Amino acid sequence: MKTILFLLLIIITPVMWAQESQLPDAVVYSSLLQPGELLSIGNRSIKFREVVMDSRCPKEVMCVWAGEAKVLVELFENNILIGERILTVNTGNIPLDFSAGGVSYNLNRILLSPYPSTKVEEPNYELEISITERIL
Repeated sequence: MKTILFLLLIIITPVMWAQESQLPDAVVYSSLLQPGELLSIGNRSIKFREVVMDSRCPKEVMCVWAGEAKVLVELFENNILIGERILTVNTGNIPLDFSAGGVSYNLNRILLSPYPSTKVEEPNYELEISITERIL
């Protein structure tokens, strides 16, 4: 009986230590922004400034290349501008991952609407954005 308990103890102890630690708490912030609007993330915020370029293929047209759009965003901390970034929409590359003050930020989703059509109109752009904040 003692041998069985000893063997169980030897087997169970490493299994208990092999448990993975919990991932840090994460908070997801999402918003639909029009030019000039802010998404606040605690004392930090991201502002959709403007659409710099939109060469996405119109819905009604058959294109060889889908095209892309570029948007200018401004990054603020305590309402002070700390940087600007141009983000490319419609590529797999989401270039806004950074850490600051023991917190990491990851851009999960960026979507620009409306999608272009062949009709010539000045679009009222909206930027759908989702950012995950993790305490390190």
